[in-house]
Amino acid sequence: MDVRTDCPPEQLHHFWSTIWPEAVRDFSRGGIELRTSDEPGEVRRSSGDMPIFIGLRRGVINLVLTDHLPLYWDNDRALAGVTALWLVFYS
Repeated sequence: MDVRTDCPPEQLHHFWSTIWPEAVRDFSRGGIELRTSDEPGEVRRSSGDMPIFIGLRRGVINLVLTDHLPLYWDNDRALAGVTALWLVFYS
């Protein structure tokens, strides 16, 4: 969860009680078992408006919940949601 996100408790509850269990079921049907942990993180913005993710864990699928998408993330199409693949190389 992006610590900068202004998310009312009822929205967060709706996500964890309704939306997330559906995603777990969908992945399970494909033979993928998800183990979930909830940890704080942050989405900072670079000067070029690219996201800088803080708090991601290595070797896992990271899901970041935020209420802000950088202006150019979706090529200015104003999409309602976003799925992105970011390859992060650790040194």
